[in-house]
Amino acid sequence: MVAILDKVKAKKGKEQGCVTTVEVEVPVGLVQDAMHNVWLRIQGQARLPGFRPGKAPLALVQQQFQGEARSRAVETLIQRAIPDAIKQLDLTPVTSPEVHDLQWEPGKPLSFKFDVEQAPKIDLKTYKKLKATRKKFTATDDEVDKRVSELREGNARLEKAAEDKVGQAHYVVIDFTASADGKPLPEGKGQDELVDMSSEQTVEGLTTGLLGLGRGEAKDVPVTLEGGKKAVFHVTVKEIKAKVLPALDDEFAKDVGFEKLDELKAKLRELIQKEGETRADRELTAQLEDALLANHKFDAPPSLVAGQLDRLASRVQEQFVGPNRELPEAEFNKLREKLAPRAEAEVKLSFLLRKIAEAEKIEATPEDVSAELNRTLEDSPNEDRKRGIRKFFQDHEDEVKGMIRDRKVVAFIKEHAAITES
Repeated sequence: MVAILDKVKAKKGKEQGCVTTVEVEVPVGLVQDAMHNVWLRIQGQARLPGFRPGKAPLALVQQQFQGEARSRAVETLIQRAIPDAIKQLDLTPVTSPEVHDLQWEPGKPLSFKFDVEQAPKIDLKTYKKLKATRKKFTATDDEVDKRVSELREGNARLEKAAEDKVGQAHYVVIDFTASADGKPLPEGKGQDELVDMSSEQTVEGLTTGLLGLGRGEAKDVPVTLEGGKKAVFHVTVKEIKAKVLPALDDEFAKDVGFEKLDELKAKLRELIQKEGETRADRELTAQLEDALLANHKFDAPPSLVAGQLDRLASRVQEQFVGPNRELPEAEFNKLREKLAPRAEAEVKLSFLLRKIAEAEKIEATPEDVSAELNRTLEDSPNEDRKRGIRKFFQDHEDEVKGMIRDRKVVAFIKEHAAITES
């Protein structure tokens, strides 16, 4: 297909998935007009020795600024030609086009190609009566007891141990000095350091050396520091402590905000039940989304997939190492490779949900947006946060509507799914 608009010629080239290559030719006349306008602007701004600003002869300006003029003219022509070509060929880009294969010789047309990523063409197939299984969840006594144990651990205290010698279950208070090859190590000194004998240590050999020592007893302990460096810790045991868990009674319940132990257990059972139901619903949603994608085969725009992968990888990396830190490059690349299928699936799902919304005339109403805003404001801790939320809803109205619409589509799919309980 070839079309002409304002003398710019555009035709479709290679089409692969969501990517269409467009071939553009800008006639010599338009190229010359662009060059003439660029020379006029450069001459008006040029500062050359012996001439007042903007008054240098054009021929001299052309000698000095040939490369700049060419670059500026090409940029102007591309910026004008791409929208014309997109309109001619009735394309709907989802990302900025990528220009390549630029060719231009004096006295000849300017030609180039650009790649356009478009929304995928989706032929809707089955999205009702999708088969899925919802797991029935019931909070068990064992799960409640486990949560109670975690609460007791969180409220444990240390007391002086009845034993006179350090054992594997103790916490030990020590003073130490560190040396290597008979010389003190920089900052190799500590006082009243607490050592958990039951957990792994960054200083290999320390807990082994402390076993069996008594209060006030000192010893040289061979250790291995991080990085494999050998050293000696001269340690003195100042105290031996034992972890004491609170008694499992009503007093413990009061310490964590309840009148009776039974009330605490009932609340924990309720929380576990809700968590289980939420997890079961999330798993059900994942089954339905997988079924939707299995029924609809299409390509996703590569740039959108790449962007989603960047966001996913950054988010997971932050969960691993915290903000402002990065995984080693090899580990981060492995993480990206692992997350790539998920990123592609999420992008495809966004287009698919939008298509179903169009078919079923599902949209986010002003009332939906208002209700979403009110729910979000209820969870905000202060007025500054609330102002930020209101501004976000105002500045990102289309994004908020899209999120609500997709949620309504998922609810529609669940409502019309063939769900069995297990």
